[in-house]
Parts: sequence; structure tokens; C-alpha cells
Amino acid sequence: MTSKIQQYTFVFLLTVCLFVELMLQSSHVQYFGMKTGPFIYLFAGLGTGLMAWLIGRKKTINNLYFVFRTGRVSEMIVMSILFLIGFFWLKENLQWIINDHPIDMTKSDIIPSLEIYTQRFLSGEFVYQPFTFAPTDWIPWTVKPTYLPLLWLPYTIPEMLHFDYRLMAFYVFMLAIAIYCFRLFQQNIHTLEMILKAMFPFLLLQYFFKYSTSFFGLTVELMPVGLYLILCVTIFRKNFILVGIGILLCLLSRYAFTFWLPIYLLIIWAEQGFAKVFKSSLVVLVGVLLIYILPFMSKDWSILQDGLSYYHTTAVTQWSHQDWQKQGDTPFYLTQGLSFAIYSFENIQGTVEDKLGVAKKIHIGACAIAAVFMLLYYWFIRNEKYNLRLYLICALKMYLVVFYSFFYVPFTYLYMLPFFLNLALLLEIHIWKK
Repeated sequence: MTSKIQQYTFVFLLTVCLFVELMLQSSHVQYFGMKTGPFIYLFAGLGTGLMAWLIGRKKTINNLYFVFRTGRVSEMIVMSILFLIGFFWLKENLQWIINDHPIDMTKSDIIPSLEIYTQRFLSGEFVYQPFTFAPTDWIPWTVKPTYLPLLWLPYTIPEMLHFDYRLMAFYVFMLAIAIYCFRLFQQNIHTLEMILKAMFPFLLLQYFFKYSTSFFGLTVELMPVGLYLILCVTIFRKNFILVGIGILLCLLSRYAFTFWLPIYLLIIWAEQGFAKVFKSSLVVLVGVLLIYILPFMSKDWSILQDGLSYYHTTAVTQWSHQDWQKQGDTPFYLTQGLSFAIYSFENIQGTVEDKLGVAKKIHIGACAIAAVFMLLYYWFIRNEKYNLRLYLICALKMYLVVFYSFFYVPFTYLYMLPFFLNLALLLEIHIWKK
């Protein structure tokens, strides 16, 4: 009885933490204020990962793969219908958002920049050279390309086929959700739990569509979210090629997992041997060579450093007074109640550069501490029969929460990434017995 009470308590706390995460990024932005909000976000995000770990650490879901028992065909039909309904429902709603947000470089230069990347690539020009935006009645500004290849190469498809880049990001995300639903179908879990989990990502995204419309009208953040969900599916798999591809997809796109990655490889080494790490790393190395170094970096070895330098310039700009704000106002993105960077801005004496320098050091320190803690905890549980695959996904989720809690350029749309990793957690735990 005590075990059941604990289980239900963990499930309840998981639900509360997930709900708070969702509210802070959508319908209740700034609800707790710009100084208290980061603490609530950090505790909620870490709480979600911790509760998922406590629920599922001693359990491994039995995967059925293609062994269809009685009733499995009907479940497959239901899952397929749910996915198709959800896909077309969300696509229609996204199209309304796209129609309401025509591409405008004065509101966001993300998509206009991606268009330049892909057009240069398709015309045989060198992608990584500066370009300038000069809209009417605006002071021109020059952009140094910073995106790694897998953040822009997929958009060559809509560029060639003449459809909206935001739909491409949506399709990549839906590919990840299709894999998520298929993995649900493979699991030996209660049918009701399977259906509820299958509906969950569609309902979550629709909630974001309603309350955070600009995320999807001005950005294409759904694509890196989809790539990270695909990474979670590949974690701790036996096939080293899948493991390598999962790492590569994120390493050459949104590489926020940098401190988590070495811990992942060390745990693979400890559990599955050095050969697995070596072969997986070789896949990553070959991919980086073929996708980034040979076609792009070898033509200008300074592009990575130039990109990092330009990103610093962007950070300084975001920490400075914005033309559309009142004189003396705190920079907009530091007021959203998601990042502790607000404390560096308000409490460090000196120039914006000085304040930003301290925030960067705190950010790196927090990420390093999180990574060390992940490794130490693994060391203590390594002899237990725990679900290490779930551990690595929980560790990734919690690490990214720390990463963005202390991030010094806290664009609000970026926080969708750690939030949607909750889907990967739900995929690895089950509530009801079959």
C-alpha cells in the first residue's frame, strides 16, 4: 500500500511540475515576476525530471516490437487515426498563424536569414559570409551567419518546393511525434494510458499555439525540438549508428547539450564497452566532416569563431536599451521570469559587457556543476538495476533546464526545447499496469 501511495504521490507531483512549466512559458508568462520566476521555473523543471526518475527508475517497459497479440491491430488503427487527426488539426491551426504573421525582417530576422542561407547554398555561393538587411525606414544591420548546418540545411526542401519554412519545422516535429506514437504502440502498457499519451503532444502544442503564437509565427524552433526528441529515442540503443546519428542531429543544430554529451558517452563506455563509444563517435566525426568541415569550414576556418563573436554582439544588443522600450527599462527578455541572468544585470557594477561577462561565467559554471552531479549520481547507482536509459533522458531534461535557467540570452521560444523533452520522459515511464 505504501508503495502505491508513493507512486501516486510522484505522479501527482510530476503533473504539478509539468503544469507549472507549461504555464510559465505560455499563458502565465511573468506570473511570478522576473526575479522569483527563474526559481519557480528551475524547481518545476528539475521536479519534472526527478519525479519521472522516481516513478520509472526500477521499471523497464516491455517493448513488443512487431509481435501483434490479440487486440493489437485495433490499437494500431486507433493510434493511426489519432495521429492523423492531430496532424491535420495542428497543421490547419499553424497555417492560420502563418497567414497572420507574414515574414518581416523588422519583427524577426530568423526566417529571412534562413532564406539567405538556403538560397546561397542552392546557387553555389559560400553560405557563411556576412549579409546585410536594409528595410525601409530602418538603420541597416549586418548579420554574420552563426547557424550550424542542420539548423538551415533542411530548409532547402521548402525553398526548392516553394512552401513555408515554418511548415518544414512543423513536419520535422511531427516526424518525432510519429516515432513517439509508434514507440508507444510497441509498449506493453494499458490501452487507456497509451491513448492519453498519444493525444498529449497534440494538446500541448495546441496550447502553445493559443498562448504563444509568436513562437510559431516568427521562429522555427519546432525543428530543433523535434531533433532532440529523435535523440532521446536513440539514447542507449544497441545500434551504434543510431546512437551516432542521434548525437549528430543535435551537435550540428542546437548544441545546448554540450556538457551532457561527455557524461552520456562515459556511461555508454562503462555499461556497453569502449568499442560502442568509439564506433558511435566515429559516426559523429564522419558526419561533422561531411556536413560541416569539408563543405563549409575548410573554406574559411574562422567561421565558427566569427559566429561565436557575433553571438556575443547579439547578447550585448539584447542587454542594452531597445528602441521600442522606455528609457531605463530592463531589457525585455530578462524580464520574462525564466533566467537568473536578471540578477547579473541588476547587481553587477560596470558596463553591459561587464555584466554579461559575469552572467556567462555563471552559466558555464552552472552547466559544469550539473554535468558533474550527473556523473557522480551515476557512480552511486551503477550497481543498481535501474533503468539507465530513463536516467540519461531525465539527466538531459534536467541539464537543459539548468542550461536555460542561467542562459544569458533567454529568448522565450528557446524554452520549448527542455519543455517538450517531457514527452520523452513520459514515453519511458508507465502509470497503470497492463
